[in-house]
Amino acid sequence: MAKQQGDGTENSISGEVSGNAVLARDIGSLTINNVARVDIPRQLLAPDPRFTNQHELLTKLEREFQAAWTELRLARIAVTGRIGSGRRSLVAKAGLDHEQLFPDGTLYISLSSAERDDRLGPAATLREALAALGVPRAEIPAGLAEQAARLRTLMAGRRLLIVLTDVRGRAEIEPFLVHSPGSALVVIADEQQRWVEREAFTPLEVAGMTEPHDAELLRRLTGDRFDQADPQLVAAALAGCQGNPQLIKILAGLFHREPRRTESNLSEFVELGLDALDPEDQELVAKGLRLTCGRLEPEAARLFRLLGLHPAPVAGVADALDLTGLLERSARRALDQLVRANLVTEDGEHIRLDRPVWWHARAEVKAGLPESERRSTVERILTRALRSTVDKDARLSRRPRINPLYLPYLSVELADRVQRAGLLAQLEQQREMLRLAVFQAEEYLLDDLTWQLCEALWGLLHVHGHYEDWLATHRAGLAAARRAANPAAIMRMLSQLGSAHFAVREYAQAAAEFQEALEIAGALGGEVGLIQVQSSYEWLGKIRARLGDAEGALGYYEQSWTAAFEAPAAERPRMLALLRLQRARLFVAAKRFADAVRELAEPEIAGFFDTAGESDNRAKVLQVNGEALAGLADPGAVELLREALTIFTADGSVRSMLTVLRLLVGLTGDEQYRQPIRQINARLGIAD
Repeated sequence: MAKQQGDGTENSISGEVSGNAVLARDIGSLTINNVARVDIPRQLLAPDPRFTNQHELLTKLEREFQAAWTELRLARIAVTGRIGSGRRSLVAKAGLDHEQLFPDGTLYISLSSAERDDRLGPAATLREALAALGVPRAEIPAGLAEQAARLRTLMAGRRLLIVLTDVRGRAEIEPFLVHSPGSALVVIADEQQRWVEREAFTPLEVAGMTEPHDAELLRRLTGDRFDQADPQLVAAALAGCQGNPQLIKILAGLFHREPRRTESNLSEFVELGLDALDPEDQELVAKGLRLTCGRLEPEAARLFRLLGLHPAPVAGVADALDLTGLLERSARRALDQLVRANLVTEDGEHIRLDRPVWWHARAEVKAGLPESERRSTVERILTRALRSTVDKDARLSRRPRINPLYLPYLSVELADRVQRAGLLAQLEQQREMLRLAVFQAEEYLLDDLTWQLCEALWGLLHVHGHYEDWLATHRAGLAAARRAANPAAIMRMLSQLGSAHFAVREYAQAAAEFQEALEIAGALGGEVGLIQVQSSYEWLGKIRARLGDAEGALGYYEQSWTAAFEAPAAERPRMLALLRLQRARLFVAAKRFADAVRELAEPEIAGFFDTAGESDNRAKVLQVNGEALAGLADPGAVELLREALTIFTADGSVRSMLTVLRLLVGLTGDEQYRQPIRQINARLGIAD
């Protein structure tokens, strides 16, 4: 371009030109107003590159983002969950995956300092947002109302993702409830806030990772060390993490190149929880929980600590409310605050704590409650657990017990098969809690409660074959009975522990325990002593039978038979029926099948267990009879074994089921029995 001026000068521009051009004859000075370029804010923190699962929540976030744009509105989303559950990673992952939906940027504003718990306040929050959107700090209005108005103006024509973390109340998010079609406001809170529904927020709770995704994350973190570790131990350790990504990452640090070191580390973690971790890792987990607990009202904080005295991370709602010592309304309010804070979950008649939260509660109560008060509270909790267990165990059978709590049940009708299955299922559900209750009673030297809990647990452990729990709890029970110098309790624990050693084929140990129980019973005398004398002789006979000493076994059975006529008359029918069963077993092992059938037809046992309420012993009679008939090539054997299998299945007696299934396969060759055998073998870790 060229233009001739009147004075002969010529202005021209050649080449490619972009932007404004100033044409003048003389330029004395020139001022150009440079407008600072505002970078589009992209403030989201990067999620862990090993981010795993949460696909359902990611999909829900994407749908909300898309719906906001389609419907020309602001998306309102509230993400809640306990600290460490992965809330921030979830939101960051969603925001970065869908960055194109927010062309004007993403803001990430934390409302408090994790170290000091200082609050920014609405004015400070707005200043941070306005500055990020390009408003010079010197031009940000001083008043809160003016700041909010400026933010509304700026956002009206933009599409932004704003993330506010550690939100505690409506006042903190109110300035961000603006008309900004296609934008999204995501608030991250520890508690389930009451205003979420009122302000039309879509609630999303991050409850932690579930199987198999927790294992997938651990595998990513540990590589080939994962495959070298014991799968059952890994599963138990992961269960303790309760799907908490933060704790799973800490768990990964326990894996070692040497598998034995890994096994030792994981075993310690399963047993001790946070106490097994380095102080730095303990602090990492506890820091967020301390912040959450620090915000609780005094009554709720006290209830939380007291829940740490429960033997397992579960408690009855009524029991928990009673622990507070408050009026029902105040106690209910305290529990509700714990629920809102994601410290507990209310599930019908029970409340549950994630295991890391329970570990923290245990640490808190030890630090904040005197030992004497802890001990008295534990005693109250465990006494309730004992009474509840006795109530179920006493309805399953009339096997001899020495705890006076059983006396009121002597006149109670025993459970039928349906009720029995339900009672066993309830006890099985509570087994972990009751196992821990024994060890907690031992920790606080509540000796009577320790052995009494063992006595009440024996029926379940015996029927379901939980041998590790059986041995561990009853060793503690025997030690407690010895400390209490209670001969009857020592005798009971020796007998129950001896039957466990018998079950795991440690016959020398079992014989020593029954022999000691026999000696104590002889010295003790009375009904309890006479009952134990008969039982000890019977068990010593069973041990000799297992060792292949038929004559020795029959000798003990004869002594037991004689002792039965010295024991209380009310107990005699059961004693004689059991002795007939033991003799029949001995005859089957010796291939004296006709003798076994005759033994089971004797009046002392014929039909006894059909009405005695002991379905497990009834099934054993059917099984032994079936084995004897099979040895005689009698086709009626199959029907008896099928009936025994039905009862064992209803009782959940897995090992007895396996024995009978194998007998049925051998007799019938029927394929229908092979699949359950494979399933039980897999469950018990037995090679096919």
